[in-house]
Amino acid sequence: MRFLLRSTISLLGLGIVLLATTVAPNKPPLPVSEIVNNMVEMNAARTSSLRAYTAIRRYHVVYDGLAHDTADMTVRMDYAAPGPKVLTLESQSGSTMLRHHVLDPLLKMERKEALIESREGSAIVPANYEFALIADVPQPDSDGNYVIEVKPRRADRFLFRGRIWVNAQDFAITRVEGEPTHSPSWWVTDSAFQYRSQHIGDFWLPASNECSSHTRFFGHAQLSITYDHYQFTSVLPVSPPVAMNGSRP
Repeated sequence: MRFLLRSTISLLGLGIVLLATTVAPNKPPLPVSEIVNNMVEMNAARTSSLRAYTAIRRYHVVYDGLAHDTADMTVRMDYAAPGPKVLTLESQSGSTMLRHHVLDPLLKMERKEALIESREGSAIVPANYEFALIADVPQPDSDGNYVIEVKPRRADRFLFRGRIWVNAQDFAITRVEGEPTHSPSWWVTDSAFQYRSQHIGDFWLPASNECSSHTRFFGHAQLSITYDHYQFTSVLPVSPPVAMNGSRP
């Protein structure tokens, strides 16, 4: 379970900051290489624009196996460029076992990953993944997203295989679903995660992240993280990268 949580947070960069940008509608679908290039370029521009903000993260973990236990944690996140994000524990409740063995290690890990994120940015980039449009899904789909299959280029424990949903209008990653490239141990039979973002003002920001894992003998664990109470304290004007201005979104 702890491995899955760490992998998920790493690959998502602790929450991707996504800016909405208006483009002309009713254009032919783009090739996947152009979609991904626009996604990467816009993510860099968005991240530079949002200079300082705060948010609240709420964690809820449920374990069903030898017993049924739950635990909760509330964390305040403060960011000021160039980072890293500062995570402050505000409250905890519920199972002592889950708090000590899941939530406390998770918060410690997220603080460490915040340092990595401030140096390396998002991990969903061509250097780490191969991208292909899903053949049996109209592009864009009924929600206005390109649905893209992602395959890791190497067996890195922080990478995943799955799908991403990229908004056809602003190239924001609105959804991610997947699983680690390999099981973290013999005890874990399968694990998966689902990430969604939300549109707030000119930005797309993390809305929820759900991780689940099954073990061979000891049951099932589910972690849910919700993000709310965003407050922007410093925002700079943003323009689409020059390389994107001549694209055909």
